[in-house]
Amino acid sequence: MMSGFCEAWQSHGKELVAGFKIEWEHFLIVGVNENSKDASGCSIDKLFHLLSQWQTAQDLDFFDRKFVALVDQESLNFASIQEVKSIYKQGKIPDNQLIINTLTNTKALFESSFTQAISKSWIGVGLSKAMV
Repeated sequence: MMSGFCEAWQSHGKELVAGFKIEWEHFLIVGVNENSKDASGCSIDKLFHLLSQWQTAQDLDFFDRKFVALVDQESLNFASIQEVKSIYKQGKIPDNQLIINTLTNTKALFESSFTQAISKSWIGVGLSKAMV
């Protein structure tokens, strides 16, 4: 399904050079080579429409942002954002705990920081940890 979509994906009638991959058996990563042609708002809407249809048919949720994925060696543990913030502030999660950074928006950022220490992530920055 995604292969066919990426091969046929267009922006204003021009073919996009696009691809996808699945990371950690949970995250669908879709990319466009913007050196060839930028994705437009309408083309991005087509992707979101496809994912909305697919998630309904497969009983998935591609757009749920309520959870944080903590990397535990070769697997992931999921916890609510509020729970992770709370236990991180209490010092129960070490600063070097890896999490999945779902905010990467370029290939370079994806390759360098798709997994990152919680202390350097969007969830850890600005949180003060309790003195132990």
